[in-house]
Amino acid sequence: MSEALALLLKLALVVGIFLTVVTIGLSATWGEATALFKQPGQLARSLLAMNVLAPVVACLMALAFGLHPAVRIALVAMAVSPVPPFLPKFSAGGPYGIGLLAVTSMLAVVFVPVMLVLLQHVFGVRLTISPMDIAALLGVTVLVPLVLGLGVRAAAPSLAQRLMKPATRVAIALLLCDTVVVLVEAGPDMWRLVGDGTLLAMLSYSVVVLAIGHVLGGPMRRDRTTLGLCTVSRHPGVALAVATANFPNQLLVLPAVLLLTAVGSVATWPYVRWMSKEG
Repeated sequence: MSEALALLLKLALVVGIFLTVVTIGLSATWGEATALFKQPGQLARSLLAMNVLAPVVACLMALAFGLHPAVRIALVAMAVSPVPPFLPKFSAGGPYGIGLLAVTSMLAVVFVPVMLVLLQHVFGVRLTISPMDIAALLGVTVLVPLVLGLGVRAAAPSLAQRLMKPATRVAIALLLCDTVVVLVEAGPDMWRLVGDGTLLAMLSYSVVVLAIGHVLGGPMRRDRTTLGLCTVSRHPGVALAVATANFPNQLLVLPAVLLLTAVGSVATWPYVRWMSKEG
C-alpha cells in the first residue's frame, strides 16, 4: 500500500468516526444526553457491563485461546470503544439508548486510556503510546464531534434534523470504502486469522458480554435489550483508530476488527429477533 493511499484511508477513517459521533449529538438534546447521570444505579450497571466486564472478558478470551496478536488487540480495542450510533432502532431509541450513546462517548476520553493502562498491568496488554496520546485521539474523534452535534441541536433543531441523514450516509460510505480497500489489500492474509480458536473465542466473547448487558440492563425489557446490544456492539472505527495508533506494525488488526464485528452481528441476530417480538 502506497503512503498516499494509506494517508487517504486514515483521513477517511477519522472523518467517518467524526461524523458518526456528530450524529449522536444531532439526535439528542442536552437533557437526553445527560439523563443517565440522574439515574446513578442504571448508570453504574451500564458502565460496569460495558466499561469493566466486557474488557475483562476480552482479555480472558485472549489469554484462554492463545490468539494471534492482531486478534488479541482487536478484542481489547473493541471492548473499550464507545457504542456506534447505528444500533437497531427498537433498542437504541428512547431516553436510555440516547443517553447511553452520549455518556459512553463523553467518558471515552477518560475511560479508554485508564482502562488500557489497567489492562496492561493486569493482563500484559502492552501500550506503545502514552495514555495522553490516546486521550487526545479520542478527544478529536469522539468528544469534540459529540459536543458539536449537541451544540447544533440546541441552537438550530431543524438544521440538526436535516443534517442527520446526510452525515450518517457520508460517514458509513467513508468507513465502507476504508473497509473495502483494506480488505482488498489484506485479503490474502486475512485467512491467517481464521483457526486456532479465533472464531470460537470471538463467538464466546460476543455471547458472554451480550448476556452480561442483558442481565444488568434492569427490569425493563427495552433497557435490557439496549444494554445487551451496547455491551457487545462497539464502534469498529474507534477501535481501529486506537489499535493502529498503539500497534502501528500489526497490519492484520483491521481484518481482525472486521471479523469480530461480523461474528458479533451473527451472534446477536437471534437475540435481536427474539427481543423485537412483542410480548
